[in-house]
Amino acid sequence: MEKLRKKRAAERRKREEAMKINFPYPPTMDSVNRFFVDNVSLSDELLSCGDIDGSAYYLAAALVGSGQTQECVEALRSTIPPELYNALLQKFPEMKLQFEMEIAKVKARYDRNRHTEHVLFDEAYD
Repeated sequence: MEKLRKKRAAERRKREEAMKINFPYPPTMDSVNRFFVDNVSLSDELLSCGDIDGSAYYLAAALVGSGQTQECVEALRSTIPPELYNALLQKFPEMKLQFEMEIAKVKARYDRNRHTEHVLFDEAYD
């Protein structure tokens, strides 16, 4: 029984890792454009396979990661299937929160590294 629990936990972690979005940071025009195109392509691929939730997940990531707003989501209403639009409405706020948390972690890591470099630099000349 314990082996089965461990196996399921490992599979769940693997699925979660596969669904992890690597938002472009620092955001350059090229990295944001590439991120947008890659995630829209994944969304289209999943939609063609009938995976509405997966498609909405990657479409939300593309929109959030490229700085689009809720108004942009609403503008898509007439261009995407209704079930995808409804799923996107649910995923967009979740993805926006995930994006904000991820960027905050990256900034904190950058600030820590920058502080460490200054400390090491200052110690070298004391």
